[in-house]
Amino acid sequence: MVHATASSFSSKESFIPEGVTGMTELDRSKFNKDVCLPFIRVGPAILGKINRTPTWDLLRKYGLRKLGNYMMVMPDPDDKEQRCIMFNPSTMGEEERKLILDALKKHTEDELKFEERQTTVTYEDLDTRALFQAVLPGGVNFSGFTHTGPVIHCNIRDELMPYRFVIGQILLDKVRSCKTVVNKIDCIKSEYRNFELELLAGEPNYIVDVIEEKMVFRLDFSKVFWNSRLSNEHKRIVNLLDGRSLVYDACAGVGPFILPAAKKKKCRKLFANDLNPDSTAYLIENIDLNKIDPNNLEVFTMDAVQFIREIAADDILKEIEKCKDPTWTPPSGAHIVMNLPGYAVNFLPAFRGLLHGRFSEDELPFPITVYCYLFIKALGEPHSTFVEKAREVVLEKLGWDKAEISHIHHVRTVSNFKEMFCVQVKLPVDLLKAEPNESVEPPTKRGRLADDAEDD
Repeated sequence: MVHATASSFSSKESFIPEGVTGMTELDRSKFNKDVCLPFIRVGPAILGKINRTPTWDLLRKYGLRKLGNYMMVMPDPDDKEQRCIMFNPSTMGEEERKLILDALKKHTEDELKFEERQTTVTYEDLDTRALFQAVLPGGVNFSGFTHTGPVIHCNIRDELMPYRFVIGQILLDKVRSCKTVVNKIDCIKSEYRNFELELLAGEPNYIVDVIEEKMVFRLDFSKVFWNSRLSNEHKRIVNLLDGRSLVYDACAGVGPFILPAAKKKKCRKLFANDLNPDSTAYLIENIDLNKIDPNNLEVFTMDAVQFIREIAADDILKEIEKCKDPTWTPPSGAHIVMNLPGYAVNFLPAFRGLLHGRFSEDELPFPITVYCYLFIKALGEPHSTFVEKAREVVLEKLGWDKAEISHIHHVRTVSNFKEMFCVQVKLPVDLLKAEPNESVEPPTKRGRLADDAEDD
């Protein structure tokens, strides 16, 4: 997975011809432009002398960044014993030329001079940033994209919509391994949390194999949810587990949490669930792709609250019962992961009374921890405000002020005023034994993520 922003590419403004700004249908021939490139012939010995000196820094300041087959230092096509130091013509006035020659003459007695080479710059020579700067009107910028396998996913803002197909074609041409460019038409609002996509360029093939932490995740980008920006978060949660952990992933997707937990941590028992049947189908396929023993991992396709109240609750009670045997090694902990940040807080009431009438002891034989993902919005407020809001939201939804919030982890910044957090809650035994909360919304209402949908 690669995340890129247009600003990460080198600039070639001086090589852009007139008449391409505002282009809505890509015409590569219009990018041809004749230019004169200033250069100085030098012997290879001088390059060794000036390396890591102020003179070298000066050359880099005015030198030509890669432009097709041209680069700052390149072999002389007329003399294989010589080298050419190439310069950007837009930065080279008489004062700059004198400054560079004076600096070089400190390192050699050779007679140096500026020469010029005529060449034609074409579309193929220009990098992505230069092309975007050329095509898009002033004040309109393309901010970035996500590269997942051969698929590039863009978030095209309203002002960029007339140029979206040109943007897509440029990305297809210029980004290695890219075969498909798509635009997310709207926020994630579907019941299954998948994108509505618009094909901008390339093949309409959305099946990709994503490599994350040396594991393969096969998925159909148009049918299931995947966010490659969460790779560090997947790793962080997995690192909290061990071989005695019980893991219940209520919104498992194609398996980025549960499968590493199975393969790398070899957790005692694992349960994966997702409402989207396409997600669980790919999860099962990924179990096989990664050569994971399926006997220790059960997969379900149901609503998250049903999974928590039935599957997770029943298994936790079975493990509690086993702990009555003094020869049995108890689990190190039960971990319930709810990575549905647009809605997971609404699953929290399901934990009230989870063990009601089925467990009467004052203490649990092992801790039960919930990892609840959520978005927090705030306008112009400090980071501490976001954290406190995350705490308040979770405690309010849980309906139990005495619950222990052991950690609030900032996952990522979604937008200027929107942050994603993971709130880690240790469930108190009194909450689990209390009268159940019957006010949890029915599954039919859970598809509408509305304003809490992920932007990216």
